[in-house]
Amino acid sequence: MKRVNPRVLIVESKKRVALEIKEMLHQYGYEVVGTAFTAKEAYKLAGKRNPDLILTNIEIQKEMDGIKLAEELSDKYMIPAVYMNFSKEAPAFDEKELLHRIELALSIRNEKNALV
Repeated sequence: MKRVNPRVLIVESKKRVALEIKEMLHQYGYEVVGTAFTAKEAYKLAGKRNPDLILTNIEIQKEMDGIKLAEELSDKYMIPAVYMNFSKEAPAFDEKELLHRIELALSIRNEKNALV
């Protein structure tokens, strides 16, 4: 049976950060199905691309934060989310910590799906 790489939607308003995360995810075998810079884009991509996971910054735009976005997408599409919190003071991310959170969220999702 062919291994299917987990499909991730990135929601990040800073293009440089989104690109760094996308490159890291590709390096570890994840398929990035899209990058959204706004909540509106995230809704469109989630509906079209069917990701296994949403990776979202908490602060994406003024109209809706990443937490509210992830809650709504989770309710509508049953997609788990991993939250990121980058600030101007600390714009970098801890690669190992982020990968751990992604794997944990996907593992929980897989366990829930196995029960259905």
